[in-house]
Amino acid sequence: MADRIWLGGIYLKEEGGYKIILKSLNHYKRRLSTLSESPELKGAAGMFASVLQQQAAKTIPEIDVTAPIFEAQCAFM
Repeated sequence: MADRIWLGGIYLKEEGGYKIILKSLNHYKRRLSTLSESPELKGAAGMFASVLQQQAAKTIPEIDVTAPIFEAQCAFM
């Protein structure tokens, strides 16, 4: 198990993995921001949609904090 983590670290440092993570975080943030417009949620039960929107509202600020950390790492690559 430790070998897998180590190889992941090498990938992140030497193969541009930080850029992939940064793109994924930005995509996820955009998806969470437009969650209320999702056709899947329009047909969902009322409580389910509101719970998802509440969780999205909590997650977006976490992405805002995390993304600059990866941007700083990309600058060093």
